Amino acid sequence: MSTPITNEQDVQSLNVDPPKKKTGPTVLKMVPESNFKRMELEFNELGQVVGNNSDKFVSIVGAMKKKNPNITGLRTKVWTSAHLRKDGKPINEAVSETWVRGLGFGATPSKVDAEIASTGRVGELESQLQTQSKRMGTLEEMVEALLKLSQQSQQGSSFHGGSELKNSSCQLLHWYKFDGDEVVAEGKIASSDPSAKVHHMSLGRDCWKNTSSATAPNTNGPQAAAALPQVGKLALEMCKNDNVEEVSDTNRANFSIPVIDLEAIENDPIGDEKILEKVRDASETWGFFQVVNHGIPVSVLEEMLRGVRRFFEQETEVKKQFYTRDVTQKVVYNSNFDLYSSPAANWRDTFFCFMAPNPPKPEELPDACRDIQIEYSKHVLRLGFRLFGLLSEALGLERSRLTDMDCANGLTFVCHYYPACPEPELTLGASKHTDDGFLTVVLQDQIGGLQVFINDKWINIPPVPGALVLISNDKFKSVEHRVLANHKGPRASVACFFSTSLAPSSKLYGPIKDLISEDNPPKYRETTVQESTSTSPTEIASEEEQNYDKISDLKAFDETKAGVKGLVDAGITKVPRIFFSPADEFDKVSDPGKNELYVPVVDLDGVEKDTILRKNIVDIVRDASETWGFFQVINHGIPDTVLEEMLDGVRRFYEQDTEVKKEWYTRDGSKTVVYNSNFDLYRAGSANWRDTTYCNMAPNPPSPDELPKSCRVILVEYSRKVRELGRFLFELLSEALNLNPSHLIDMDCAKGLAILYHYYPACPEPKLTLGASKHADYDFLTVLLQDHIGGLQVLHQNQWVDIPPVPGALVVNIGDLLQLISNDKFKSSQHRVLANNVGPRVSVASFFTTGLMPSSKIYGPIKELLSQDNPPKYKETTVTEYSLHYNAKGLGGTSALLDFRL
Repeated sequence: MSTPITNEQDVQSLNVDPPKKKTGPTVLKMVPESNFKRMELEFNELGQVVGNNSDKFVSIVGAMKKKNPNITGLRTKVWTSAHLRKDGKPINEAVSETWVRGLGFGATPSKVDAEIASTGRVGELESQLQTQSKRMGTLEEMVEALLKLSQQSQQGSSFHGGSELKNSSCQLLHWYKFDGDEVVAEGKIASSDPSAKVHHMSLGRDCWKNTSSATAPNTNGPQAAAALPQVGKLALEMCKNDNVEEVSDTNRANFSIPVIDLEAIENDPIGDEKILEKVRDASETWGFFQVVNHGIPVSVLEEMLRGVRRFFEQETEVKKQFYTRDVTQKVVYNSNFDLYSSPAANWRDTFFCFMAPNPPKPEELPDACRDIQIEYSKHVLRLGFRLFGLLSEALGLERSRLTDMDCANGLTFVCHYYPACPEPELTLGASKHTDDGFLTVVLQDQIGGLQVFINDKWINIPPVPGALVLISNDKFKSVEHRVLANHKGPRASVACFFSTSLAPSSKLYGPIKDLISEDNPPKYRETTVQESTSTSPTEIASEEEQNYDKISDLKAFDETKAGVKGLVDAGITKVPRIFFSPADEFDKVSDPGKNELYVPVVDLDGVEKDTILRKNIVDIVRDASETWGFFQVINHGIPDTVLEEMLDGVRRFYEQDTEVKKEWYTRDGSKTVVYNSNFDLYRAGSANWRDTTYCNMAPNPPSPDELPKSCRVILVEYSRKVRELGRFLFELLSEALNLNPSHLIDMDCAKGLAILYHYYPACPEPKLTLGASKHADYDFLTVLLQDHIGGLQVLHQNQWVDIPPVPGALVVNIGDLLQLISNDKFKSSQHRVLANNVGPRVSVASFFTTGLMPSSKIYGPIKELLSQDNPPKYKETTVTEYSLHYNAKGLGGTSALLDFRL
C-alpha cells in the first residue's frame, strides 16, 4: 500500500491524469470542519464509551460504533508538513501545513468523498502498537503509543492502515488531496518535477522504510513517494487554549521568568550580591520575577487560597452584603471595576480592601477569609520591606531609600476568582494592563494563565509551588501582563499592591534625583499616588511631552499634499511622531521564520466545468470563510499581464511629479477620485505609513477622462475583470451557505465596486509604525492584488499570520456586511499591513460595496439561514448607514459590527 510511484506508468495506473506543469503553489483540498461532530469521549479497554472525559479531551473525529451506535466519531489533531523538496529546499512552503483527520475506532467509516478518502488495513500496525503498550484500552494510551512510534523516526511518522485491537476494529484514515503540481490517489502523490522528492516517513506495511529517497528511473517523468506527509506533531485537542499556546510559544522562545531564591539574603554577603544582580536584571528587562524561600510558610499560602475560594463559593446571598462599586467601602466585592467603561468585561470576580496603613477591623472583613487575610497581609508587609531594600540596592541606593519614600507604606489586598470558562478563546480573565502601585506581590494557584508581554511575545508565568510573583513598577520596568480565561477552574489568586492609592496624601513622587543626570534627564513629571492611580504613565509625561501639539503636526503634514511619499522623498531618517503606533498595536507579532499557519490557497482552474471539483472548491471556500475569513485564489481568470500592468499603473500614479498628483488630493469623499494619506488622519490615534487613492467603479463608473491619466486604461480594464471574478466568488459563497448560487448576487452584494490603491514607501523605522492599523473591511467582500514585497497579516487563532505574496494570486477576504448577513457563519477577520524598510509596496484593494451611494435597501441576517437554534444576531441596516458608521470609527481595531449586534 505504501509502494512509491517510480515512473509515469505507475501514475497512469492510479486512474488519474499525469500532472501538468503549473505555476503557483500546491493547493491542499480538505474535508470541511462541518463534516465532523464535536464531542467529549472516554474509552475503556474494550473501546466502549464509559463517560465524559472533559478533563482530557475536547473534540475528536473518526468512527466509533461498538456498544454505542449513536457515537459518530472521535478526532485527533495531527499537524503535518507535507512538502516537495528540490535541492534540499521546500518548493511549496506556502501551503506546507494543514490538518490530517482522524484516528478512528469501530466499524469501517463511510467515505466522505471517494476522491479524498484513503483507507487501508495493515496488520503490522497492531503488533507495533501492542509492543509499545500492553493495554490499548483508552484513547490516551493509544495516542501515547502512537507518539512513541513517531519519536522513533527522525522524520516523524504518519499513520496509515488498520488493525484489530481487543474486540474493536481500528481504521486509520487520511482525508486530503493534493492538487496543482501533484496528483493523489490511493494514498500516493506524484510530482511533475523529476528532481523533486516527497519527504516523509510512512507507518504501514513497510513500517520503517523511508521511501522519501526514491529516485525516478525516468528523469523526464514524474517522481514521487507515498503520500503520507511528515508529521510535525500529533496531539489531541487538550482542555487548553491551543490558540494562545501558539502565541505564547514559551518552548520555542526559550523564555523563562526569573526565579530568585531569597534564602541566602540574610547571612551570605556574596549570595546577597548575586541576588541583587538577579533582581536588578529581572526588574530592568522583565519587570517580573518569582521568589522562593521568601519566609511565608507554604501552609499560610495554601490557606490564603482556600480562604479566597471559601469567600467566592459561599451562598450568593451572603456575598451580596459586600457587593458594591463604592471604593470607599472597607471591603469591595464586584465583577470588573471598570465594567461600564471597558470595551469588554473580563471573566473574573474580585474583592479588595486596604490592609495598610489603616487596616479595617477584623469584624469588617468577610468571615470566610478573615483570619488568614490578616495573617497573610502581615507576612506580605514584612516581605515587602525586604524587597524594597533589595530594589533600592539594585538601583545603587541605600537599602532604606525606597521605604523612606513610603513605597512600602500602603497595601491593597485584591483577591480574584476566575471560574471555568466554556469558550476561553473569546474572552480574557484579565485584559492586558500594567499595575498602578510601586510593587505587586501575586500568589497564584496551580491553574496558571498569567502571562507577561516580553520581546513582542506573551510569555507564560507557570505556577511554581511555594513561589510568589513580583511585578516591579525607565530604570525599572512596569510591564504589561494579562490572565487567560481557561475551561479549567476555578483559578484563584491574591494580588497585594504596595500603594497608598486612594488614601489622601499630598506627597509628591517623581524620578529619584540620585538617578538623574545630563544623560538621563527626567522622563516623568512629579505626581501624587492618587493622581497616578487615575492617570496612565503616558499622561504623566514630561513638560516637553505635555507641550506636544499633535494637531499642528497633522495639519502641516496634510497641507503638503505630498503624503508619506513626500516625507521619504525629502530624505527623512526618523519617523515623525504622528505615525508612532501604540506599543499594543504590535501585540502577537508574528515570527515569519516560525509561523506554521498558512492562509488557504484555492485553485479555481476548471471549477466552472467540473461539478465534483466545484463541490470540493465550495467546501474549501466554506471552511476558509468560516475559520480564516481569508483565502487566496489562483487560476482565477485574470491574466498575469493585467495584474502586473495594474501594479505598474499604481506606481506610475504615485511616482509622478507631486504637483501633478496634487490635483487629486482631497478629503472630500464625494469626489470622483480621492487621493490623500490616511482617510482618518485627524481621528486616528496614529497615522499609517501609506498613501491611498480611491474611486467608485460601479455601479456608476466615472468616465475615463475623470480618472488619472497614469493608470486610466488599466484601471478600467482591471475593474471590469475583478467584477466578473467577484460575481463568480459570490456564487461560490452562496453555495457555501447552502443557498441558490445567485442568492448573494440577487441581494446586490456584487453591485458596487470601490477600488483603493495603496502606496507604502520604504520606512526608516518600521518598528515604530504600521502600514495599516488593525481593522476589518466594511464591505461584503474584498479582492486584493499585492506586489512581491509582502507585509499583509491576518489575525488568526490569536496570532498574526503572514499572507505571503503568491505569483498570480489574489487575496480574498470576507467583509463585515457579509458576516452580518450570514449571521456570523462567515468571518470578517482583523488584518493589518506592517511597515517595511524595503519598498515601496503597492497593492490594489477592490471592495464590493455601494459605500456611501444613497440607497434604502435593508440588509440583515439572511432569513434562510435563521432558525430557532440560530436566531438573528444583528439588527438590520443599510450599506450607507454602516459605511458612515465605519468611517466615523476609523481604523481603531475595534469591529464596527459590535454596534449592530442585537
